This record gives sequence, C-alpha cells and structure tokens, in this order.
Amino acid sequence: MVVSGTEFFPSLKDIHKAIMMKNMGNREAGLTIAELIVTLFILSIVMAATFSVFITLSKSFKSETKIAESNIESSLSIELVRRDLEMAGFGLPTGAAPILVAGGTYSEAVTGGSANYTDYDQFMPQKYTPDPTTFNDATNNEPRAVVLSNDTNPGDTVSTFDDSDVLSVKSQLVGNDTAAYKWTIRYYDAVSASWKNQLWNDPARDFCPRAAGTFTGDPGCTDKDRIIVVTSDTKSIFKNASSQYGYTVQTWPDNANTNGLPDPAINNIVYLIYGVYTKPSMDTSTVRMPFNRVDYYLQRPLPNAATYVSSFPSRCHPKSYTLYRTTINQSDGKRNEQPILDCVADFQVAIGLDTNANGAVDTWITESGATVASKCKSDTVALGCTGTSTDISTALLVRSKVKQVKVFALTHEGKFDNDFYYDDPANPGTSDPTVPFDVNFTGEDSLAYTLAVKTYHLNNLSNYIHYRWKLLVLDVKTANIFP
Repeated sequence: MVVSGTEFFPSLKDIHKAIMMKNMGNREAGLTIAELIVTLFILSIVMAATFSVFITLSKSFKSETKIAESNIESSLSIELVRRDLEMAGFGLPTGAAPILVAGGTYSEAVTGGSANYTDYDQFMPQKYTPDPTTFNDATNNEPRAVVLSNDTNPGDTVSTFDDSDVLSVKSQLVGNDTAAYKWTIRYYDAVSASWKNQLWNDPARDFCPRAAGTFTGDPGCTDKDRIIVVTSDTKSIFKNASSQYGYTVQTWPDNANTNGLPDPAINNIVYLIYGVYTKPSMDTSTVRMPFNRVDYYLQRPLPNAATYVSSFPSRCHPKSYTLYRTTINQSDGKRNEQPILDCVADFQVAIGLDTNANGAVDTWITESGATVASKCKSDTVALGCTGTSTDISTALLVRSKVKQVKVFALTHEGKFDNDFYYDDPANPGTSDPTVPFDVNFTGEDSLAYTLAVKTYHLNNLSNYIHYRWKLLVLDVKTANIFP
C-alpha cells in the first residue's frame, strides 16, 4: 500500500487479496439449504437410474441363465432319446416263437411301481402311466424293438392333458451299466483247433470278472457280468445248464469254457455274446430278460416317501410334466426312474413305416396299427404300394416295416416372465396360439404329404403367454431294426 502522511491508499493488489479472503470465508461457512436440496435431488435421480439399470440387468441375467440351463438340459435329453432309438433292436434275438434254442420263457416288466418308491402305493407310477406290462412281449416270443402307446393319465392334478405318448425301446444297449455296452464272439480257432472267446484287450469292452494283467495294463475287475449267447445265423438264444437263457461269467476270457458256453456245431459259424447287465460279485440273481428295455413317458415327479414333498421345479408351468427315461430292473422287473427333462407340456411320437418293402418310408403312424398318413394312397398300383398294412404288433412286423421315428416334446425355456409375451410365430396376434406336431414328407408320386400328429392349443394353459414355448423335434433313422 502507499502511505503519504496520515492518508491510507490501498493498491489494486490489496483489494484483490481482500476479496479472495472474503470468498474463502464464505466457503468455510458450508452449503446453503437450497444448494443441499438441489444436490440431493440430482443425486437421487442418478441413484434411481443406476438402481433401475441394475435391477433390469439382474432380471435379464437370471432369465438368460434359466434359458441357458433349459437349453443344455433339453439338448442332453434329446441326445439320450436319439441314442436309444438309434440302438433300438441291437442284440435282440429274432425268429419265430419260441426264440430259445432249447425252449423256455423269460419275464419282463411287472405290474406295480418304481424300485425307488415302494412305501406308498398312491404314489406308484401305474397311477400315472399305462401299466408297465402293457409293453411286454409274450414270454417265449421275439421282443419288439419299439412299442408305442398313449399315456392314460400323466398326473392326478393335471389329468386334463392326458393324451401324451409312451415309448418303449428294447435293445442290449439301453441298459445303464457297463455290461450292456460289451459284446464279443465265440469262434473256432484253427491254429489251436479249439473254440475261443474274442478278447478285445480293452477294459471297457472285455467282460468281468477278469484277472489283473490279463492283457497289458489291465487292472482287472471282480463284478460278474450277465451275458446271453445268440446264434449268428438264426439269432436264437441258448439256455444254460440251469435252464436259464443267461449266463453268469465266472472268469474271462475263459477259453477253457468253465462258463459252459455252447459251441457251434460247424466250425465256420460264430456265436454272438452280448452283455446284459452287471451285478456285484456276491449277487446270485439271474438274467430276467435277454435284453434291456427303456420306457419314455411324462408324469409328475413322485413325492418323497417320507415328506410327501414333490421335487417338481417351481420354474415350470403348473400344468407341465417331467419326461422320464426309465429302465426295467433285471432283478425284479420294476422301473428305475430317471427324470431327464422338466417343464414338458406334451410328448408325442410318430413312426415311419416301409409298407411295400422298397426300403423307403411311405407311411407314418402315431400308434401301432393306426393309419394316419401315407404316400401310397394316390396310386397304389403304379407306385407298387400293394402292401400298405400298418400293423406292427409283432416283432417280425416291426423289423420288416419300422424305418424311422420322430419325437416331439413341447417345453418352455426358463421360467415365468411377466415382461415376456409369447406370440404364435405362424399366426402373430392370435388369441388361440397353436403348436403343430407335423411330419412332412414327399411321396414317390412327388406329392407332399403331412401327418398331423397333434395340434396343441396353448390357450388351454393359464398364463401361457408369459412362457417361452418351444417344440423340440427329433428325427431318427432306426439303424439296428431290419428284417
């Protein structure tokens, strides 16, 4: 500042400093109420927007996760069905009754429930599906590779929708344990001038029990495999010394034949040996049936025998079911239930037949003996379609005619979604969305044919619009069913 006598003259620098000091003092005093309210209001808007985005992303994540889980589950389930149908008929004995070389009979499924639920009769599977004996073959007849029927009542609480199908598949390879995947031959070895059992040098393919070191790296095994012996020419089955058609392996490869397997009468004939099932070494039960069997059907999961609480998933539509893959116990004929796909509203099967023995599918049926669509109906003489019977009630007819199987499963992805609205892709905006279960094919007359297996009306289901419905379709050629 400038001082002249008693006068005081502040400089511009002093004035600027004074203003700055005043402003700093105001800041130390804090925000005003109005400023604070405005700040909080802006902050609340930002937080609300952030929270809304978080909720949306969280719901989307959960929904997409459930959809992904559903897709994985459905893919695995469909592959199980595909494998079983492709293997239908594998290793089955064939020929006119009786199928056993020395005569005899076999047993199949029994009337009654599952091996898993025996305490409470009201929860046994026969309350929900056709009796398992419905799919049995005559006790001394050749088994049918596929058997189809309608479901009578998949569940007591949802019996309005009780016309789904039940599919039974018979084959050595539909069993659940390791022996079912094994097979070999009994052949004449000219070098040693003796009969031998083929050893594959593979723990996954060679029968048990087997001593460790039977071949290089072999860990050995102690469980006893149950096997059958089938002629390679007539495909008939042999009985053992106890008049049972199955044999229990005592040791393998057993070229000394302590197992008592039959030898062909002619050196250039081989016998086929198929594994049926494996039991622990102390088990003494015999083979119940000379094949394995699996049944597919819809039902609600049975309640826990102790708590009466069902394990049916809450994410599923209340009027949907679970698809079961169920094997038949070789020990007692009861069902071993295995749920493979949840949230299934309907399960339908169509069978493609070759009725004129030209190797091509010309007719489709929805259940045994029912003619529903044929490409031989316009000009049967010109097309050579003279044998158009759709009867497949015997094993011989199944082997002669069945060439293809088509499976439909109506299910939904994820769970109930209040923000999702289902629309019929074929008829957008309709109040009666439908799901057609159709088989489309072109006939030898170059005309298009359609088998309308079923048309499912989704509006029969409450709140159907908030579920992502989809139709799983599986088309399988039966490679192991042939004359």
